[in-house]
Amino acid sequence: MKEFDRITVIIPEHNRPNHLNRLLDYYLSQNVKIIVVDSSKVEFCYLNDYKDKILYKHYPEKPLAEKIYSILPYIDTPYVVMCANDDFIIPETIQHIINFLDKHDDYNSGQGLYGLFDPLEKSIPLRLIYPHILNEKIDENNAADRVMHLMSNYFQYYYAVYRTSVFKETYSSVIQNQKTKIHNLCLLESYISSYPAIMGKHFIINELYACREYNSLSVGNYTDNILVVKSEPKYKDEYCNYINLLSNKLLTVDNLSYQVAEKIIIDSIDTYIKLHFKLKKPIRRLVKKFLSRTKILLTPSKIIYNLLVKTLVRHKNKPFPKSFPEYEKWEIIRNFILKYYTQCY
Repeated sequence: MKEFDRITVIIPEHNRPNHLNRLLDYYLSQNVKIIVVDSSKVEFCYLNDYKDKILYKHYPEKPLAEKIYSILPYIDTPYVVMCANDDFIIPETIQHIINFLDKHDDYNSGQGLYGLFDPLEKSIPLRLIYPHILNEKIDENNAADRVMHLMSNYFQYYYAVYRTSVFKETYSSVIQNQKTKIHNLCLLESYISSYPAIMGKHFIINELYACREYNSLSVGNYTDNILVVKSEPKYKDEYCNYINLLSNKLLTVDNLSYQVAEKIIIDSIDTYIKLHFKLKKPIRRLVKKFLSRTKILLTPSKIIYNLLVKTLVRHKNKPFPKSFPEYEKWEIIRNFILKYYTQCY
């Protein structure tokens, strides 16, 4: 694998074969080792084109955490990164992160800056998203401070570069008897971010790391958020599992009592909720009021609310500066988007 022989890219697939086909072409053109873990009802329709080039595992309708857990034994490189099938992570930036991790044993993960593209916009521009992670790093010396730092300026670790040992422990920790203890994807994302933050330090490199496709129909728009998870009885067991698993890890790392560790984890998620939803509540109330007055009953208010918020955020993001040193990497990605445009859209 030459330059990228120390990293495995895991691509979780679910019912988007054309996007997967596009992404495989992108990574294989750069000679990157790939594992595809597919929970679609049917096998990948282009599989014959890739059988000797990738490791492909098909687990129909398996939840995300369980399907990732199932392929952990197949990861034999020291580093691993997971990439959504509608994202593009830049191998050169991955290599720069690996170089940093090689020299800093107290850091166990890293990522970089994200650009957002909308393929349905004319000229397919790239916008800078998550500006709050510029110059960010979670580098406190104790686990309690790291997890509180993360949740007070939240960004997800889902698609970070991990040391493989950390990645394996994180996903193994949420599985019991081959079944996940957390199903809700928003809660799982927070867990997959918080657990490695407890384990060690995390840094952000100021380079273009990934290009993310804007998609108003993304599953994230239809998943109950953490505020709902915490308040609704149907999520009680999942929420308790989240608190218990992270508390037990925290008490081990920081040598705390369970009661102290539990309070820190609860405080961390309360901090996240307070900061993340302080502006969205009024918007939600306005949307619900509008829906009730106009008697729009067929479409759930949650879907309309999420689409509205996503659209506002989408147009608020600033264009990614063309003077940025890695902007030419976006041009490479853009060519793959154009190459598969008819197939994907």
